[in-house]
Amino acid sequence: MEKVGGAAADVDAGHEEDASTDLEDHPASDIEPGDEETAGGEHDDARCADSCEADVADETDQEGGPAPSRQKTPRQMRRIQERLEQRKATRVAAILAARREKNRLRRRQQNASRAREDASSNAESANEDAAADADDDETDGNATADPPAQWMSGKWGIGWRIHAGHRGPVYRYNVNTLVEQVKAIPGLGYVLFNLSQGAKGDKYLAPHSVLSNLNPKNCPKRDLFGEIAAAFQEAGIRVIVYMATEGPAQLKHGKPHMQWIQNWKAWVKEEYGSDDVPTLKVAYAETVVKEFAERYGDQIDGWWFDHALCGDIPLLYDTVKQANPKCIVAFNNGGQPNFEDYASGHPTPVARAPANSERNEAMVRAIEASKDGFFYSESGHPRLGHMFMPMRERWNSGESIVWPEEQAVAWMQRVLNAGGAWTWNVPSVDHLSILNVESVEFASRVSERLELASTKQTEQEVDRPPS
Repeated sequence: MEKVGGAAADVDAGHEEDASTDLEDHPASDIEPGDEETAGGEHDDARCADSCEADVADETDQEGGPAPSRQKTPRQMRRIQERLEQRKATRVAAILAARREKNRLRRRQQNASRAREDASSNAESANEDAAADADDDETDGNATADPPAQWMSGKWGIGWRIHAGHRGPVYRYNVNTLVEQVKAIPGLGYVLFNLSQGAKGDKYLAPHSVLSNLNPKNCPKRDLFGEIAAAFQEAGIRVIVYMATEGPAQLKHGKPHMQWIQNWKAWVKEEYGSDDVPTLKVAYAETVVKEFAERYGDQIDGWWFDHALCGDIPLLYDTVKQANPKCIVAFNNGGQPNFEDYASGHPTPVARAPANSERNEAMVRAIEASKDGFFYSESGHPRLGHMFMPMRERWNSGESIVWPEEQAVAWMQRVLNAGGAWTWNVPSVDHLSILNVESVEFASRVSERLELASTKQTEQEVDRPPS
């Protein structure tokens, strides 16, 4: 079986060799007393009730003169209650919007401050100019750009693996069926699915100018990945691609006698003059990844490279960034902080412990201790805390969901409220063009509970008397 995963936010939880490859914003809960007035204006329920009663009385006067007593009819009381609820809902929405804006501005100010500190500590003239520009920007009211993975902060997504290669289900796959199922999941922010076969990386979900000729069975003529990516982008759902860094050489799981490996190594030796491991890594980045990255461009919002030590990490990072400077990148098992925009989030291998094991709670605590969900390298490069968790016993299979619903809600809420990101991985049912139904329903229930908890928290803040 293939594997998928990612290193914990800043915790190296290990790597599973044979595992199968498988929010909307939840801003910080604190809100200053003054924010309620800014968001919704001064207001209390007593005055609201008086106002509603007056409105109802006016309506009564217009319809048939004043009522003989101050006692309200059930209909009038319902109107009063409805107006109270409407006004309260308006205040809740305003406070949520103000809170999101407040958090966004706070992160921008923090990033601007870090940029100025980095610039001032460097004596080179270019960095001195950058520091001056940063000061000018602050004077003008402009902030430094957000970290690349800012869009992922406080969001959650879902991932899966489709069996790749030149095979019947790839040609029969109904993209619309998949997209409609995933679109119906409430609160979903992005998807993470494969371009390469999980873990081994010998097969793909799209044709390739070199690989399709060397090993025709490893690449379909249909560009299924491209179709799925375009459909999700059209639906307003961001796309992160899974790639197995082993590539056609299968530097981790391959056997020298495998014909497709021999074909690839022979081609690399003819083109590059050598087929040693460093050369194979370069060829993978320059020939395989580059062609896909340039083909899809901004249809790919992010990359998740598995078995990253099997690749040339700086070269892979530069390759995908050249094709789409705004894409975000993570490397599982070998990632380097200066070449990652978000953590790969791989838990303790499921062969050692289920995904919901308390051993993985260290990842949650690390994200909670971060700065708005981000970790910063010594050079100041930001990396978003992220957890990539299988929902069942294995990455892409399993008889049951290992997560109690209460635990799933609690851990996700902690991660998202801290500004981190969370990705579920679930089994794909290729012949039906859908994801495992039980897993999708579980993700939907958890998301609904997260949204309900966020709304209740906001309502409590609205009802709390000013200090």
